[in-house]
Amino acid sequence: MLADCTPSLVFVSNSTQKAKVRSVRANLPGVFSLCCFEGAAGDEGAEIETLAALEERGRALLAADPEYVRRRMKLIEPDDLAAILYTSGTTGDLKGVMLTHRNFVFTVQARSRYITIPDIENIENPVALLCLPLSHVYARTCDLYAGLEAGRTVALAESMERALQNCRETRPHFLSSVPRLYEKMASVARPQWGAGDRDVLSRLLGGRIRYCGCGGGALGADVARFFEEAGLPIYQGYGLTETSPTISANSPGHNKPWTAGRPVPGIEVKIAADGEILTRGPHVMRGYWANDGATAEVLDSEGWLRTGDLGKLDEDGFLEILGRKKDLIITAYGKNIAPQPIENQLCLDPLIEQAFVYGDNKPFLTALIIPAEAALQEWAGLHDLAGMSHADLAALDAVHSLFRERIDRAQIDSAPYERIRRFILLPDPFTMAKEEITITAKLRRHTICNHYKDVLEELYRA
Repeated sequence: MLADCTPSLVFVSNSTQKAKVRSVRANLPGVFSLCCFEGAAGDEGAEIETLAALEERGRALLAADPEYVRRRMKLIEPDDLAAILYTSGTTGDLKGVMLTHRNFVFTVQARSRYITIPDIENIENPVALLCLPLSHVYARTCDLYAGLEAGRTVALAESMERALQNCRETRPHFLSSVPRLYEKMASVARPQWGAGDRDVLSRLLGGRIRYCGCGGGALGADVARFFEEAGLPIYQGYGLTETSPTISANSPGHNKPWTAGRPVPGIEVKIAADGEILTRGPHVMRGYWANDGATAEVLDSEGWLRTGDLGKLDEDGFLEILGRKKDLIITAYGKNIAPQPIENQLCLDPLIEQAFVYGDNKPFLTALIIPAEAALQEWAGLHDLAGMSHADLAALDAVHSLFRERIDRAQIDSAPYERIRRFILLPDPFTMAKEEITITAKLRRHTICNHYKDVLEELYRA
């Protein structure tokens, strides 16, 4: 990213991040200053500045020229570049999305008009919990900018792993996140559901929750129904980094949880002949930074953006997402299968942490399954297997039989060609460090296929 956008100033949070940037600095084009949040003024000298020193310089500049900031603001036009946000890169190719001030302002204002939070006027000092990093457009626009525009306190979660703990600490009224967090919540709450405790989800989220939004991936229908039955509907939306990010959204009074909602007013959506979702409007990016070729591939002369997603509009205008066009599995028998809904379905089981479905040009579907370590250890303790390592448990025939049963149960209503014929249990999860998932927990399918090529091929040997 640094090599691509050639910044003039780079901010880092601490000395660890500072060391990372310095280690590659000699290989980067251009010249930039480095500002580290840690440290006091005068600590670093000319090469690296602390945030305290930068603030000190800013105060001196404003003292000498009080109108400096206002004068600079007046020079900004709506279609000027506001930010370059890099795509998640599920294909491995990072592209810098150029978003303008018009993109951000339109999206925030359109969402606030379209998505009216119930009983908002009765909430004093509303709090929203932001779970995603601000490098993700959903967090920046729909959580931070929209939250500030609405006058909410915006709390920042420490990490996705600590999000539930942070819910109990901040007791938010509003929460938006990616599907994986809601899947985890459902897996925690479901075992307690037998007692008829409809407040379990509310308590899990701090006791004051009024609204849950979801984006960054497709929410499983079973999870959506579970939250709906608990009296806490999730309002799912859809969009891309390239659309800043909103295209469509469900809203109170207009909610079909298995869909991505209706197009937000002011945004056009149509379905191409091959099923690809196309969109046009003031939410669409200016293009990719320094990459006219990639821009031309997705933006046509009339302003329509090819999203790369397959979908359909129902009779009420709600958009249903069918999967990524490039991820579509076409089996040896010509069946077209979107893997994401199957993976989401499998991950609803508390014993399954992650699932990867495979089968392009193959006679049947297979899967890589990562067991949920805590849940598997709990099962082991009930079956005289306590003390065994996670890897050793995953290798046991008894555990494989257990997961065979759970997978079959999850797919009982699936078409025969959608069912997982064979699978293998992996002890280690897919991680960002290995570039196997994105920051929103989407699978980088090409990378995973490369990492587990031999394992996947072995599943098709007799």
